Amino acid sequence: AISYVKTGYSSVRDSIKEHIPIEVEIKRVREMIKDLKPEIADNVKLIAREEVEVAKLSKEVSTKNAGLDKSKTAILQLKEDLQSGKRFVSYGGKTFDMDQVKKDLNDRFKHFQTQEATAVKLEKILAAREQNLEAARRKLDVMLDAKRQLEINVENLQARLQMLQVAEASSQYAINDSSLSRVRETIDEIATRIEVAEKTLDQQD
Repeated sequence: AISYVKTGYSSVRDSIKEHIPIEVEIKRVREMIKDLKPEIADNVKLIAREEVEVAKLSKEVSTKNAGLDKSKTAILQLKEDLQSGKRFVSYGGKTFDMDQVKKDLNDRFKHFQTQEATAVKLEKILAAREQNLEAARRKLDVMLDAKRQLEINVENLQARLQMLQVAEASSQYAINDSSLSRVRETIDEIATRIEVAEKTLDQQD
């Protein structure tokens, strides 16, 4: 019973669609395509916002890496001074003994390790967001291409419909020349009879 109901509903729906004028259907499709614009605009805005965020994150990663390079240089300098055998070293006009240098080196190295781990995590996050951003851009390009193709398809349908309407109008206003054809046929028959009579007369002579 359920299958009969579904079949009946489908038949009624198809029947209703068949009676909807094609012009109305084309207009409805145009509206459907127009309704895609807000969704596309939202995606464009979303991508633009993500581009800004990714640019900020990229700048942060660059700053972190630059700080790491600077810290690494300072650590290497402290390590070199600590291994030099000197009792005192000077930094920025101040003098420090080796115990102070060793403590500063340990503190800087621990801070460097923390900053390095943070930079690695940020780089992974940046790579993932850049990958997602590129995928979103490709998806948007596909949507835009599909929308343009749909618009072309609708214009083609419109052109075909207009040609069909012109052809239908021409057939409706076709001239009825059946009477003229009958007159021509009658004239041809008369001409044939006269020609036959003339040939017969010539043969008798």
